[in-house]
Formats: sequence, structure tokens, C-alpha cells
Amino acid sequence: MNQLYQESGKANQYLQNNRKMLEQIPSLDIYYSLNMPHDQNLALNLVGTYIGTDYQYRMREYTFNKSPDESVKNAPLTDYSYDATGRKRSLIGEGTYSKNWKQMALSVGGQYNISHTDNIYVGSSNADTELKYSNLYLFTQLQGQQKWFSYQVGVGATRSSIHQGENGYSKWQFRPQVTLQAKASDRLSF
Repeated sequence: MNQLYQESGKANQYLQNNRKMLEQIPSLDIYYSLNMPHDQNLALNLVGTYIGTDYQYRMREYTFNKSPDESVKNAPLTDYSYDATGRKRSLIGEGTYSKNWKQMALSVGGQYNISHTDNIYVGSSNADTELKYSNLYLFTQLQGQQKWFSYQVGVGATRSSIHQGENGYSKWQFRPQVTLQAKASDRLSF
């Protein structure tokens, strides 16, 4: 949007304003599941993504000189223009093994997520920010049921890591879980 504007007591101004954006968001998802003998299953999933954006914003004020084309030949009075470029790549891998028995089931698995984000800003102030992230989650779970009693026992661990330049952190988190349920009658359980 370009416009001519007038302010009393000042020279006419020409405002040039435009935006341009390009965005790319491809992804790939691969899934595999295998049913094996003796009530076993293996499931694997891999997802890769990319997000790319290029944004350009131009807002410049000129002293109006006969026409817009003539006006922009001179240096702008003010320039609020900037460019922003962003790139994010991520990979998520996941796998689960499960085994079922008559009154019990076992699940073991994990998920790994890694991403890298880079954003570049160019304008009145320039910045280049880079963020690296990873997350690993491992778990095992056993669940079962007897006549009036059911249970679920699991343990998991998560390692998270986030870094931006020299700053960041990495930490492990232990995640145990126990669930017990008793059935006193067909209508009451605790």
C-alpha cells in the first residue's frame, strides 16, 4: 500500500509500504507396524519436518517530488524496513514393543525428538538467533488384571536439552507410575 499524505506546514510526503512472504512446510512421515507370533507387536514411526519462511517488509517515507517514481529516487526520510528469515528442521523417531499374555501386558518403548531453529532479523537492529532442542523419553510399563484387582506399574525417564548460543540446559527426569484398582462389586471400585 503506497500513499501520498499531507500535513499542514510541511512538505508533502510519500509513504511506500509493501510486504512479501514465502513459506515452505514439507514433511515426511514413515510408519511401520509388525504383528509377531505369541501376541507381540513392534511399531516404529519416523517424522521429518522443515519449516522455512522468508518475510520482507518495506515502509519508507519520502519527500514527495512530482510523482511516486521521482520521490523514491531520493534517500528516504525514514526507513522502517526489515527482513526476517526463519528455518526449522526437526526429526521425531518413536518405537514401541508390546507383548500380551492372558492377564498381563508389557510395553517398552521410546521417543526421540530433535530440532534446530535459526532465525535471522535484518533491519534497524540485526539479530541471528539459533535454538537447538532435543528430548529423549524411554519407558516400560506392565499392566494386568486378576478377578477383582487391576494394576499398572511403569517407569520412564526423560532427558531434555535446550540451547541457544552459550546459554541452555540439559536435565534428566525420572517418571515412575503405579496405579492400583480394586473392584468391590459390579457397581463399586476404588
